[in-house]
Amino acid sequence: MNNRQNSCTRCQIVRNYLSQIQDDQIRMMCFLWSKGYSDDTVKRQLKLSWERLRELKALVASELLEAGIELRG
Repeated sequence: MNNRQNSCTRCQIVRNYLSQIQDDQIRMMCFLWSKGYSDDTVKRQLKLSWERLRELKALVASELLEAGIELRG
């Protein structure tokens, strides 16, 4: 069996994570990133400081790791 997560597994983990987000700001960040927007554009659209963007981005990353996403590479 392959030890790496396949794309279907990763997509399901992300879908489950997204369905459980209760913070509208984080939900919108994830939506914008999924549409290919850069951090700079997300920051401007949501009127965030760089510090707040980094804080929320770290939160999303840690929650995805807790949900079972394995880092690529």
